[in-house]
Amino acid sequence: MTTARRRVAALAILAGLVIVLVVLLTRAGGETGAPSTAGPGIGDGGSGYREPAPRGTAGVAPPPPGQSRAERRASTDLPVPLARAAARLFLVGFGGTEPPASLRRREWGAVLVDPANAATPARLGRVTRRTEAVARAARHEPPLVAAGQLGGEDAALAGIGPPRQPSIRTPAAAERAAAAAGRALRRRGVTLALAPSADLRTAGGPWQDRGFSDDPEEAGELVAGAVTGWRQARVAPVVGHFPGEGGATQDPELGVASVGLGTQELRDRDLVPFAAVARTAPAVQLSGALFVGFDAVTPATLDPGVVRALRAQRFDGVVVSANLTAVTAATGGGVGDAAVAALVAGCDLLFVPGDRTDQEEAYRAVVAAVRAGAVAPARVREALERLERLRTALA
Repeated sequence: MTTARRRVAALAILAGLVIVLVVLLTRAGGETGAPSTAGPGIGDGGSGYREPAPRGTAGVAPPPPGQSRAERRASTDLPVPLARAAARLFLVGFGGTEPPASLRRREWGAVLVDPANAATPARLGRVTRRTEAVARAARHEPPLVAAGQLGGEDAALAGIGPPRQPSIRTPAAAERAAAAAGRALRRRGVTLALAPSADLRTAGGPWQDRGFSDDPEEAGELVAGAVTGWRQARVAPVVGHFPGEGGATQDPELGVASVGLGTQELRDRDLVPFAAVARTAPAVQLSGALFVGFDAVTPATLDPGVVRALRAQRFDGVVVSANLTAVTAATGGGVGDAAVAALVAGCDLLFVPGDRTDQEEAYRAVVAAVRAGAVAPARVREALERLERLRTALA
């Protein structure tokens, strides 16, 4: 073959390669730009696909392929991924003197310490420091630390006060006692106190030896004094137990309890102490009892009407659920169902005390409910915003 012919052949081969390359590029561009007719998992965000984050959702990754509309909405409407957001809605207890092992994988919103966790002030400080360290090592926001510190025998930590509520006679004394106890707890890392109780000392009721007073007005003044004291110490008081379980047949923590008062009786008596602190209390815990004044069959903590009644008193703080494990005695269902119902009803912080299995069940139920659309992402976001305001106020 002559040199000229070899050149012509080489040019022909090169031209053919160019044509093939153009065709391939054209097909690729057509496939990329064409609208997808495949299922939702293909055209809506396959491997490597990232849409710009909407305003206010920076850092939230787009939903993985195959998600439902509710799941997509949840992934973009929450400030953090759903797995983290759901865990932040829980107040959990734990056993032993070490932080809960679940804290390494769940970003719990708050943990509860009791005498089994810290029998002395020194041990309490150690537990709270370790809790923060474990959370930070897991790259979690450290949880708030709560203690049930009503006073006397109803105290997570003995010897630091306040005294028993019935022994406190004036609002000034209630304020001083709460402030002193709050400072002692705050120095040791506690930021929430499940106290004071606004339940009336009704004869024969579960609070007859533990409440401030049987007089609604007097009880309201004493509760207000205690709330002021706790806040002075930068410990958030969680006032219990709305709408007032002073007249309950028993303590709802011990079994099914009911309050036989009608709507007007509740307004005239049991709601009065809560109205006294509605604008100053950063948090209120709901009762787990059944109330004739509402629907008589639903535990208050699962009843949207109860939360509406609390908000109607111009309360805009955090609503803490009752013990959701105890509530199942009245519902007959599981703690997961109770957690979802409490969240839907308007609770912002879901209390599941000490059983890790119950806590995991409740957490998974909330995640599943949001993914299925049974709980609106807006309800989760509202709860998280209230909790964040509380956390900011305590910082």
